[in-house]
Parts: sequence; C-alpha cells; structure tokens
Amino acid sequence: MPLGCRLHVYLCRVLNQTNKRLFPGGLTGDLLSLGTVQALSALLPLATVPYLLRVVGLEAFGWYNLSLAVMNFGVAWVDFGFTLTGSRDKSALNGDPTTAGDPAVGNPTAAKVLFSNYFFTQLLLLGIGLPLLFLLVMSIPTWREHALFFLSSALLLPAQVLMPAWWLQGSRQFALLARWQVLGRLLFAVGVFSCIDSKEDQLLIPLLNGGSTLLVAFAAFFQVRSVEKIPLGWPGWGSCMGLLRMNRPVFLGGLSSALFAHSTLIILELFVGARWVGIVSALEKIILVFRMAASSLQQVLIPRLSAQDPEAMTKAVAYLRKMTLPLTLGGVGGSVMLWYMGPQILTLVAGSPQPDAEALLRCLVLLPLILAIGVLPSSLLLATKHNRLFGRNLMVAAAGGVGIHLLLVFYIGAWATITSLLTAELLLVCKNVASLKQILGNQTRTTRS
Repeated sequence: MPLGCRLHVYLCRVLNQTNKRLFPGGLTGDLLSLGTVQALSALLPLATVPYLLRVVGLEAFGWYNLSLAVMNFGVAWVDFGFTLTGSRDKSALNGDPTTAGDPAVGNPTAAKVLFSNYFFTQLLLLGIGLPLLFLLVMSIPTWREHALFFLSSALLLPAQVLMPAWWLQGSRQFALLARWQVLGRLLFAVGVFSCIDSKEDQLLIPLLNGGSTLLVAFAAFFQVRSVEKIPLGWPGWGSCMGLLRMNRPVFLGGLSSALFAHSTLIILELFVGARWVGIVSALEKIILVFRMAASSLQQVLIPRLSAQDPEAMTKAVAYLRKMTLPLTLGGVGGSVMLWYMGPQILTLVAGSPQPDAEALLRCLVLLPLILAIGVLPSSLLLATKHNRLFGRNLMVAAAGGVGIHLLLVFYIGAWATITSLLTAELLLVCKNVASLKQILGNQTRTTRS
C-alpha cells in the first residue's frame, strides 16, 4: 500500500478513536455538518466586510448592521423558540412507532401535523410582527431617514418562517441544512462583490442579504415538503395558541438573549455615535465565530439529550460530564486564538489598524471559554423540557447586561458594551448551573423518599 494511502487510513483510525473517546455517540459527524455552515456564516462576512467598508464607508456599514440588529428582534418573535423546541419535538417523534402513518394511502403522521402547526403559527406571528416593526422604525427620526435599510432587512422575517431548520435538525439532517445555509451565504457574498461598487449602492447590501436568505429558505421549504410529502393544513386556532403557550418561556428567554445581543448597537447609535456602531459591528463579526460554534454544539446536543425515560436527567448528566474536558480545552484554545490572532483579523476586516477596537477585543479574550462552558447546562435544561427555568435565567442575565450597559455607557462609552457582555454571559452560566444543581437535588430527595 502506498505511503499516502497508509497515512490516510491511520488518520481515519485516529479520528474515529478520538470521536469515540472525546465525543460519545458519534457527535463529531453531526457537529461538523452543522458547524460547516456556522463557520462559513462567520467567515464569509469577514471576506465581504473589508470590501464593504472601503466601498460604502463606515457610516453606511453601521446603518446596515443597525437594521439587522432591529430585524433580529423580529426574527426572534417569528421564531418564538421553535428552532430549539421544534427540533426536540421532531426528534422525540422519530423513535415513536405509533406516530408512523401509511405512506401508501397518504395518512399524515404526527410529525407532519406538527409541521403544519409550526408553520401556520409562525405565519400568524409574522402578520403581527411586521407592522409593529414598521411603526417602531417610523417613530424614531434618525431611523426614519434610513427606513429603506430596515425595510430591505425585513425580508429576513418571512425567510425565518419558510426555513425548516427545526425540522432538519430534529431529523438529524445537519448536512442538508448546512448546504442550504451555506448556499445563502455564498449568494450574498457573490452579490456583494458583483453588484456593489460605489457608495450609492449601499441600499443593495440589506436587499442582497434578505433576498438571498429568502430565496434559499423558499427552496429548502419546497424540497422538504416534496421529498417527505408533507401536506399543509390549517391546524386551528386552538393548536396555534397551545403551541404559543407551550413555547412562551423559551421565547421570552430567546427575546431576552436577542435584547442583550442586539441592543448594543441600538444603544451605541443613540448615545455614542455611528462610528462606534461600525467598530462594534466589525468586532461582532469576529466574536460571531465563537458564538456560531457554541450554537452548533447546542443544536446538536439537544436532540441527543431528549430522552424520555425516567432516568433521562441522570444519563444526560453523565453524558455531559464526558464532554466537559474537550469543551473546556476548546474554549481555552479559542481564547488563546482570540488573543493572538484577533488584532490581525480586525486589521484585515477594517482595512487599517484600529487601536481602540483592538483594545476592546483584547478584553473579550475570556468569552470563548465562557461560551464553551455554558453550552452544557443550557443544552441539558432545554433537552429535559425545563423551558420556563431556562427562559427565566436568560431574562435575568439579559436584564443584568442591558442594565449595566445603560448605566455605564454615559461614562465609559463603548467599553460599557464589553463589560455588559461578559457580565451577562457569566451570570447566565452561573444561573443555569445553579438551576441544574437544584433540579438534581430535588430528584435525589424524591428518589430516597
């Protein structure tokens, strides 16, 4: 056997053994599939941002990112936590033989009924959310002057309704989901380099972003329905309202998270100025790499931890303990990478050295480690259907972060953004760990009695 072939076989064996020891249950394959799109979603903006900054300028780039921040509240409203709970519910139905219909006669399965329920509920939320966002934009004078940025970014809301991400995650079709979302990012990048060549083209940025996302979402929706022969039927007001009531705790937690994650740009624009909006937006593109990695891992973990037997919590805790070491090592590696490579990447993104932005980025060096550790308790709370508790913890952490931001922004400006970010992430991890300890303690006392 040639040396290259033998080396390939050896590396495959090493990777398989590493996968079994560090990531039980074959987690690596799913994580790599979903992580591909998350990585490209973070890296492709790093390729387009330097070009956009040079062509349209810092102010236009800031308004584009501000419009995205506002529309992300609408996305959180339309999603209503379905990306997390929907994948969990679909995963639970996959292994239940009583839900299987007869494809020969076209009997809908419980999973297909669930698809219609989620889809029409999100349509209702879209009909409510779009007018409210429009009124919000028109009520603020500076936003009203740049209303076309916000209207173009509003295409992300119907895209959120159409994109069946929760269905593909619950079916463990992570590779297919990755291909669709990577296609959307590639279409946006190609559109940026092909269509934007002067400052007068600045309004095309949100239009290209929203349009490419909507196009890919429509194609993915059509493919899932065609391949799996899913009929759409109005589930009734009762089913929609029941789904909203069930998901309300997760939605409130997600809204709190969005409030903290996206309010920073709004606060900066209102109190500090457009220049810092552009700087923090560039920083966020770098931090997005680590957030996407944590989000990918959480989305892969939740379906695996959604066991329905009485010992689900005990088994899930044992599973997560095995992952503590590799996740901690990954977080430390991410922090080291951010410390040494962050300033160089920032210079590449901004097109020139930015001393103020580099100082802000250095202060975020612990964020990758905090995000890596925080994945485990949050995934377990959601997988074991402690939605209300998880949502409450998110609201407390987000409220603390936003409060600190508003309190300090008058005195230290953009440094308040970094302080509030780290405080909120640490508070969320501590709250989730404390909640898990309380749940396990209650279960232990119940078992003994």
